[in-house]
Order: sequence, then C-alpha cells, then structure tokens
Amino acid sequence: MNKLLLILLACLITLTALSSTLTREYNFDIRRSNVPHALKQFSEQTGLQIGYLPESPVEQEKLVGPVRGRLSVQSALTQLLEHSGLVYEFVNDRTIAVTD
Repeated sequence: MNKLLLILLACLITLTALSSTLTREYNFDIRRSNVPHALKQFSEQTGLQIGYLPESPVEQEKLVGPVRGRLSVQSALTQLLEHSGLVYEFVNDRTIAVTD
C-alpha cells in the first residue's frame, strides 16, 4: 500500500510540474529560420530541452516561425511549427521531442 501511495504521489508531482510548464508564459522573439536554429532559440528563451533529429537535409533546412510575443510553451510551439509537418510531444516537464 505504501508503495502505491509513493507511485501516485510521484505521478501527481510530475503532472503538477508539467502543468506548470504548459501554462507558464514566456516572452518570445524567434525569427523565421530553419528548424534547428528556431528550436535552439526556443530552448534558450524557455530553458527547456528540445530533442530533434532531422531525417534529411531538406527537413533540416525547412523554415519555421516567426514567433513573437508573450505566449505559453504550447502556443509558441504550435505557432512555430505550423505548416511544417512537424509535431511536438512532452517527454517530461523539462523536455520536448519534435518529430515529423
């Protein structure tokens, strides 16, 4: 029973941290650029880790953005990756994976 309570508590803490990351707003100023550069700017402006491995040179040079203004992480990433064919998924409260 104690083990189950510890697991539930750990899940609750993780969900609370992720919720905080999702709703926190940041000031973004990301210029239109290729995906790796734009994601690096996103990471620098939020302090979050981004995992992205392009499958081809063409995908790596795909242009995304711009994103400017005070936005949540979800809003900024959605806007940044719009029309790129890329999607994102939270791995944990500090790490985001971007895939096609």
